[in-house]
Amino acid sequence: MRLLARSLGVFVALLALVVQYASAASILISDTRDAFDQVQALKTVLQEVDQRIQAIQKQYESEVAPLSAELEKLRQAAGENQQRKAQILLQIAQLQKQTALRQQAVGKANEKAFAQIDAMVAKIEQELKTEKRADAVLRAQDTLYFNAQCSCNITQEIYRRLNQRLPKVTLEIAP
Repeated sequence: MRLLARSLGVFVALLALVVQYASAASILISDTRDAFDQVQALKTVLQEVDQRIQAIQKQYESEVAPLSAELEKLRQAAGENQQRKAQILLQIAQLQKQTALRQQAVGKANEKAFAQIDAMVAKIEQELKTEKRADAVLRAQDTLYFNAQCSCNITQEIYRRLNQRLPKVTLEIAP
């Protein structure tokens, strides 16, 4: 019984130390879940990606349409035209492959642009950690709960600095 009381006392003392340390520790929170609405570079990248993908799709459709029309005429016509049908199908397959490769290039450029933005966010988080003499910066998605109104939330400052330093990111699409 005495051992249990002593163990309980040690536990309470340790708990008090943990609580005291946690309240003394300075933790900053970065909640960038709404970054697509707040960060200009992300908005412009997404617009450019959308425009390029649409342009690629439009070009594909314009190149395939006459081939598809010719193929349909050949299917309806009598006679020996298997060789031409095969050529058209190969041309369409080649266009599909080229289109897929162009879309993949845009996707890779998009990933690079996002990585550049994320690297700048990480840099700004570290700057704020140093400026505010914090022990850590946690991203909101890595925490169970936080009060969005607390002074520990550095999100708006991250957005302000990010928009100032990196207003636009260019898609660098490999040929």
